[in-house]
Amino acid sequence: MDRRQVLALLAVPAGPLPALAQDLTPARPLPFRLRSRFWMNLHHVLAELVQTDSGLADWRQPHRWPDAEGQAWQAAQHRYREAFAEADIPFDERFQALRLALLGVADGQPLPTLEPALRPFGHALEQAAGPYRRHLWSRHAALNEAWIHQAQPLLGSHGQRLRERLEAVLQPAMPEFLPVDVVACAANFAGAYTHPGPAHTIMPSTRKSYQGDASLEMLFHEACHTGMDSRLIRDINALLAPRGLTDKRGLWHATQFFTVGHLTQRLLAEAGRTYEPYAQRWRVLERAWGFAVTPLATHWQPYLEGRRSRDEALAALVFASYPA
Repeated sequence: MDRRQVLALLAVPAGPLPALAQDLTPARPLPFRLRSRFWMNLHHVLAELVQTDSGLADWRQPHRWPDAEGQAWQAAQHRYREAFAEADIPFDERFQALRLALLGVADGQPLPTLEPALRPFGHALEQAAGPYRRHLWSRHAALNEAWIHQAQPLLGSHGQRLRERLEAVLQPAMPEFLPVDVVACAANFAGAYTHPGPAHTIMPSTRKSYQGDASLEMLFHEACHTGMDSRLIRDINALLAPRGLTDKRGLWHATQFFTVGHLTQRLLAEAGRTYEPYAQRWRVLERAWGFAVTPLATHWQPYLEGRRSRDEALAALVFASYPA
């Protein structure tokens, strides 16, 4: 896709295709498969409870549970606490190996046979399953389904166009299939996370900042972590290499946040909706990448709006973010 094609795609407002074009151009399905599953939720709830900064202390020692259930719940937490209390959950090898083992397990199915290193955690999940199902799961499942029901109409109305614009800007295509497990909590202070192989997103339904129109932005933000950001990462580091630098400050991630947020904002504005991008509303850029706030608005935003070439915008962005 050359520059003129990208600029044309960014400049054209969202709107219905002519009837003939709609007939001749079947819609390419969006990749997201939103679901709420028992075992994946329990795995993340147990990990959340043992984090030192968890705000869910009332789930740790539930009142009025039968003694046997309370003891089983505490025993499962103890196993997770030993392994994961200080873990960076999205990058912990054992936790993620278990997530991968649970990926295809539907509600009502037993746990699969686990490799020896993971069996103690499988036992913990089985210990906790009865109490969780009887006392917490129905509430968590309802919260998850409510989040899914708010996200699906947004995907239906705006998802195709947002994917087109992101693919035009970032260039690597979005995956054809991306399961999204909606969970009560992600056991990660930063919220949702995505693993690229196989592509899989964990999306917390109870996070205040992910509600409403933000659900659309966050789904596409996470989809970018499946490899859509690879060219951006490579090109930023290529521009830094002649000066003996690498992107240690994470400019690529700030740029990804800004890109998805800005394109979501523009698309929703075309539909008459007012939306403040996630990273701006919750001051994510200011707190994590303050050095990039002005360069992104000055140099990268014109590219997103079709007023500057990608090469020019990215070179100026990198130089302004790494002046020396």
